[in-house]
Amino acid sequence: FPLPIILTVGWQVSTVTDMYTFDMPLVTGSVHPNGPSPGGTSVTVIGVNMGWVDLSPSARLQETACEATGWLSDSSIRCKLPRGFGSELALSVTVDGEVSTSASVFSYDKAEIVPAVGSQLNVPTVGSEMIQITGVNFAISPIYVTSRARVGGTGCEETLWISQSALSCKSPAGVAGSRDVVITIIQGDSSTASKAFSYDVPTIVAAGTALGGGPNVPPGSFVAVTLSGANFAK
Repeated sequence: FPLPIILTVGWQVSTVTDMYTFDMPLVTGSVHPNGPSPGGTSVTVIGVNMGWVDLSPSARLQETACEATGWLSDSSIRCKLPRGFGSELALSVTVDGEVSTSASVFSYDKAEIVPAVGSQLNVPTVGSEMIQITGVNFAISPIYVTSRARVGGTGCEETLWISQSALSCKSPAGVAGSRDVVITIIQGDSSTASKAFSYDVPTIVAAGTALGGGPNVPPGSFVAVTLSGANFAK
């Protein structure tokens, strides 16, 4: 805010209002430009004119205030991250009523599929089996899961958010073989686990002719043989 200038000569005093201002705070970046989506960790915001003493600054990411803000020096303050999501977020600092905002300086960690040790992501080819996809940074709430998980190029019949580290997928029908698993969180944040899923291979359990005979037919004959089993695709 503009400050007055007061000049005293002898016993004479003269005051001129709104003549002098201190430079406004300026945010230039963050020492740690990434952080976990659950929040709770502290990052150092760097810049200039953050206050020559502690003026109780405040900070926020986009429109969400930091859980706590602490003054460190005229060139840095500390922000305890709120829960959030997204990338290239704006960071704002308020010092003594003056606000400085720097765009695209912070991102929350992206989603990543991390298959559980010993997990078996394989189902019959008819699909409709519930499988669990594990990992980290799967959003802080189900409202942020905006795109269904996919097996290969086919979307799951249903995707359920369980927690920040787990999603449930109702598998689509397919054919035997390995498939990539892909999840997409809000704002295009996606992760792919290569060949992390497979459909069961076909299994033959019986053979017979259309006339009800067994699996044996005379040599040189043309008889339709029916094979029965599982995972012949849907």
